[in-house]
Amino acid sequence: MIEQALLVYALDDDNPENITEVACIGMLKNPQSRGFDRSNVYIVTQNGLIVANDEHSAYEGIIPTQIGDHIQNHIDSLEKINSWPILSDPYNKIIVREILFIYDSRVFDAINRAIKLFYHSADNIEIKAINVTQCTKEDIKQYVRIHPDTFFQLCLQLAYFKLHEHKPAPTYETASTRRFYRGRTETARTCTPEVVAWCRAMTNSNNQIPEIEKRKLFLIAANRHQEVMTEASENQGCDRHLFGLSMIANITGKPFELANDPSWIKRFKKKIYYFLNRFVFSGGGGNFILSTSCSGFTITVGGTSPMCLNGYGVFYRLGSDAVTFVVTAYRSCSDTNAQALADSIESTLIDMKTSFMKSNL
Repeated sequence: MIEQALLVYALDDDNPENITEVACIGMLKNPQSRGFDRSNVYIVTQNGLIVANDEHSAYEGIIPTQIGDHIQNHIDSLEKINSWPILSDPYNKIIVREILFIYDSRVFDAINRAIKLFYHSADNIEIKAINVTQCTKEDIKQYVRIHPDTFFQLCLQLAYFKLHEHKPAPTYETASTRRFYRGRTETARTCTPEVVAWCRAMTNSNNQIPEIEKRKLFLIAANRHQEVMTEASENQGCDRHLFGLSMIANITGKPFELANDPSWIKRFKKKIYYFLNRFVFSGGGGNFILSTSCSGFTITVGGTSPMCLNGYGVFYRLGSDAVTFVVTAYRSCSDTNAQALADSIESTLIDMKTSFMKSNL
């Protein structure tokens, strides 16, 4: 119905009491007022909170995050000086005109079908958002002395490892390539053999591994994570390159022979190498158990649904006030539980930070 719009504002009657409820409003509620084909939909709740639903095919996902931070920082600056700008000219309400849409029965039927279809998918998604004030960006820098994103990723791997019977999870982390012309992202495959070795040491049932050895394995895993992120950010990853080759083959009608290679299609059986490193389409082709992204040292945190049916979405921010993360899972999968993983991540973050605070190693 609306062919062109810079953005959409939706005024909701909800009064969310926590960030989990805010996230649910942004992702899972009131589809009739959202306009999902618009890049920016800002949703304002009755108690004055704002959440956005973004379709960011036209630009990278960090853009709405930066917009949100800019708005919040501007509001904060006005609050500090206790001075909101006063317009010299009175606001002319005539320039705002309500548009009345006249629907026929076919449009009403289509809307109702779309609403049912939306809730059929939305009701299958579980969301849990947690604000961990006991672990902040500054804590990680002071006590752990590694990049906060690396610390979170390692804690995430350990949290999943403990929750899911000591199994590693193939993981997608977004690496930005915006330093390059028309660059967007590359896949950082962060579940490395080094991080698996550390997780096994941390969960060793015999408790025979010395703390100094665990710390050594942690630092090795941390260094490897930073190497993987650097390679991906410098356009040295494999996923976008292989995706480009597959698209060229598709356009030219030539067979993409790599698609039949065992390293491309083989699922995890006995060899962890294939589980962690199988080549799939851009973004993992829907095969990464953990789909993750860091919004940076921002005020804003995002979230999205899992990449695969037995997976999780884990998006997070690393703030000076707290580490905040949003976990999603599909209710139809009995193997996953967003609440359980969120609790495991929270306890792992706090335990690891405390361990470094008390350690003399």
